[in-house]
Amino acid sequence: MVNQGRRRHYRVQTGDTRGLSAQIGARTDGGKGQRSAEVLNTSAGGVGLELAESASRWLNVDGEVLVDFKRRGRERPYQAAARVVRLEPSPVKPDRVRVGLSFIEPRRFHAQLDSEAWRFFNRRRAERFGFEELEEAQAPSLALVAPGVSLRCRIDNLSLHGLSCSVRAALGAELSAAPSLRVELRLPDIDPLRFEANLCHLTPFGISSRIGLAFVEGRGAAHAGRVSALARILVNLERKAVIP
Repeated sequence: MVNQGRRRHYRVQTGDTRGLSAQIGARTDGGKGQRSAEVLNTSAGGVGLELAESASRWLNVDGEVLVDFKRRGRERPYQAAARVVRLEPSPVKPDRVRVGLSFIEPRRFHAQLDSEAWRFFNRRRAERFGFEELEEAQAPSLALVAPGVSLRCRIDNLSLHGLSCSVRAALGAELSAAPSLRVELRLPDIDPLRFEANLCHLTPFGISSRIGLAFVEGRGAAHAGRVSALARILVNLERKAVIP
C-alpha cells in the first residue's frame, strides 16, 4: 500500500485484469496489423503489456502505438494512443517482452470508459480496500453531511485519499449540487475520523447512485493525525483480510 501511494496513479495488477485483453499496433498506420498482448497491469496513466518477442521487434522506446482494450461481454473496444516508455525482456519467459506504455491523450481515453472499465483504469493514487467480505459489524459506517442533507450509509471501498459509497439516486443528485461535504468515518473501538471531501464522480444505478469522494488535503497537526490514523486502520484491515 505504501508503494502504491507514491505512484501518480494506482496500478491494478495482473490478477485483477482478468477479462481484459489488448491488441497493439503502430499509431502511424492507424493500428493496422495489431498484435495480441497480455495485460500485466493498468492505471489511469498507462498500462503494462507482455507479448511474444517475435511480435515486438517493431517496437521502440518513445515510439507511439494504438492499443485496443477489449473487455469480456463488450463488443466495442476502448482505444488509447500511447508512448512506449519501457521495453525489456520478460524475467520469467525468455521468448516474451514486457512493454510499458504511457497514455498520450488520457482525457480522450477516459471519456470512453464506462463504470465497469474504471476498475481497470483507476484514477486514485492509493489502493482501495473493499468491504464486501466483511461482516456488517466489522465494516466502517459513514456519515455524510452537506447543506440540507445528513445521512448514514455503508462504505463500498476506502483508500487513504477517498472513498466510494452508494446512496439513493435522489440523494445523489442533492449531494452533487452541494459546494462541500463533511465525512465522518466510524469503525468499532475507534474514535470517529472527520474529513472535508469533494464529490469527484456520481454514477447512477437504477434507483441508487454510487458516489466517489476525494478527501480535501489539509495542513496542520490535526489533519496529519487523521491521515495517520486512517493509514493505520487500512493496514490493520488489510492484515485481517490476509490472515484468517
